[in-house]
Amino acid sequence: MKFGNRLKQQRKLKGLTQDEVAIKINVSRQTISSWENENSYPDIKSLISLSNMYIISLNTMLKEDSGMKEFIEKNDLNKKLLGLRYIINSFIIFTFLIYFLDSLNVIPSQYKNQRNRQNSLPRLREIPGNIRDCFPSHRITPALAGNTR
Repeated sequence: MKFGNRLKQQRKLKGLTQDEVAIKINVSRQTISSWENENSYPDIKSLISLSNMYIISLNTMLKEDSGMKEFIEKNDLNKKLLGLRYIINSFIIFTFLIYFLDSLNVIPSQYKNQRNRQNSLPRLREIPGNIRDCFPSHRITPALAGNTR
């Protein structure tokens, strides 16, 4: 049996209206209607109150309805992901703040100079245009080097 149908059936067996149930567990009548029509599901505090009022175990209320299981699993996953969302959003805001401050030249130039020094690696010596520049002059003659003047 579906969760909403079970709530409605138990409420009617006890001879209660949605208003009476709502007052007993401190929610609105519309909330009770929403639970019975399976448009939403109660939080854990309300589930315990309903379980006590209808004298049904939580196990019975929850296990037989796949929609309720999915709802609880999604809520658990959302709670776990909430921390990750905060971290990512904080990083993005921090990055934009640094970019904005850099564009206003608020960041002292000493930090920029350190950054430029780290990026400048020692360059390899360029290949000389003349082969004579590669060898000491006493080892090679101009004729061997290709200069035949």
